[in-house]
Amino acid sequence: MDPDLAKLAAELEHLLKLRSIAFGMKLYERREDMQAIARIRRPKAIHTMDQIVGQTARLGFTLGITAEDLVGS
Repeated sequence: MDPDLAKLAAELEHLLKLRSIAFGMKLYERREDMQAIARIRRPKAIHTMDQIVGQTARLGFTLGITAEDLVGS
């Protein structure tokens, strides 16, 4: 990560007084592109989207999911 970006992110977290890990989401068009990410975890069961977000925010996991990993359509 760019040192200036890391410093900016740390200042923003301090200013906002965040109580959980900040995270981002990215939509990939191809499963292969998503799976190319280092240390990505894939769910072993069916989850709801809020469970996926919770695991990411609370545990700091890098998760990769597809529509088949989620409850409902």
